[in-house]
Amino acid sequence: MRARPAITLLAVLLTGCAAGATAGGSGGRPRLFRISGAALAGPKTIEVRFEQGYVPCYGKLGHVAVRPGDDRVTVTLHRTYPKPPDPHRMCAQFQVVKTTRVHLHAPLAGRTLIDGSTGKPVPLH
Repeated sequence: MRARPAITLLAVLLTGCAAGATAGGSGGRPRLFRISGAALAGPKTIEVRFEQGYVPCYGKLGHVAVRPGDDRVTVTLHRTYPKPPDPHRMCAQFQVVKTTRVHLHAPLAGRTLIDGSTGKPVPLH
């Protein structure tokens, strides 16, 4: 009877790449990372946190787009994928917290930081 929970856990942790990465994006793969948090690293620098999975299945950080405004700064984290998905590859569904530094042309100075993937404010810690 103990083997059954282990098999269930294994089935939950492993899925095919195509099945695990189908929410939104081009070709069924996500195009953007969600920002999970941020902190000021300097007057014109923000350290942004995001969660990244196994790169061949879930992509890696490609480029960061910054769109400043009078009352907000929108930061968008774009994904890139090393190659087309292999429908036969098994992918572990784990996330690693990653950070990247975003350099601004002007200090944040009371403007709201916005996650470009969701359009929602990101609290600074």
